Amino acid sequence: MNTTINIVQKYRKENKILFNNINFNKTSNIIFSGYLNNLTTDIFNLKKYTLYSQKCHIFQIFPKNIHKNIIFNTYRIKQQIKKYKILIYFWSKNKKENVFELNFLFSKLQKKCKIYIIGSKKSGINSIVKLFVKKINFYKIDSKSQYYLYFGILKQSINFCQKKFFKIHYWKNFKIFHLPGVFGYKKIDEGSLLLISTFKKKIHGKILDLCSGSGILSVALFQINKKIKLYLSDISKHALYSSKKTLLTNKIPGIFYTSNMFFNIFEKFDMIISNPPVHNDLFLNFSILFELIKISKKFLKKKGELRIVINTFVSCDFLFKKNFKKYKILKKNKKYKIYQAYK
Repeated sequence: MNTTINIVQKYRKENKILFNNINFNKTSNIIFSGYLNNLTTDIFNLKKYTLYSQKCHIFQIFPKNIHKNIIFNTYRIKQQIKKYKILIYFWSKNKKENVFELNFLFSKLQKKCKIYIIGSKKSGINSIVKLFVKKINFYKIDSKSQYYLYFGILKQSINFCQKKFFKIHYWKNFKIFHLPGVFGYKKIDEGSLLLISTFKKKIHGKILDLCSGSGILSVALFQINKKIKLYLSDISKHALYSSKKTLLTNKIPGIFYTSNMFFNIFEKFDMIISNPPVHNDLFLNFSILFELIKISKKFLKKKGELRIVINTFVSCDFLFKKNFKKYKILKKNKKYKIYQAYK
């Protein structure tokens, strides 16, 4: 999947608003964060800037020559970003994830740092005014075609504790941990539960839990067969922290990969399970689902199995016919269906 950002991004509405309000030619010491898919490549002419992300696909989105300006690590950035005088944050549709990330960033930035928040009305960006009243007085400085730019100055340093942001759900007697932005944060997903209902004792060997999220699928598999070897992978650090917390708390062994799909995976497995995302911020996007079906065969052992859950309104039959020897819909209900395919 080619995810390299094209220069056409400078014509995105968010970037037009930024260019109208910030003189990037005379501005340096900027850190960019949030939903960085919407960031124009024009900013790479700045003298001093950093891109901070919790999603590892940032290294595939942006050109290699700017990778030295990328930070992808939660706990090693205090001294690296404290020097920056401006934060530009791209607001996404997930308000709780935005608040979580901003609280973390505010705890690392220096007092009187200038904060710009850019995003669409549909994503709920107008709520920013009430969310950080004691820390920053945000006010709207520009808008264009349902996109808004808010500005504020950090009043004081902020204490951040990741543990306070974890939400715990219970599945049977197991604790399942979610950080904001991790799938299933509000409640355990019905699709995941349907997929879990198909797990049987005959499942064995090396299992890859792709797009692992909270790690609930791996917990369910281990409960059935404690001899399996679990490998969990996700694009998001928030998700991997959640998965690790879930498995560690429930005393389940596992190996973890930070990877955009199969990008950092170099092994083959007896089985791959997944509840893949079908949204890209505010929009439906099936590219991850389709790529998963197309590529997963290369990462399966002989007679290996792919088992995934998707919405009932999405048909992937043509892809399974093209890429697998045999497949079937193992189970379905009104909302979801389980595809099972063999190499």
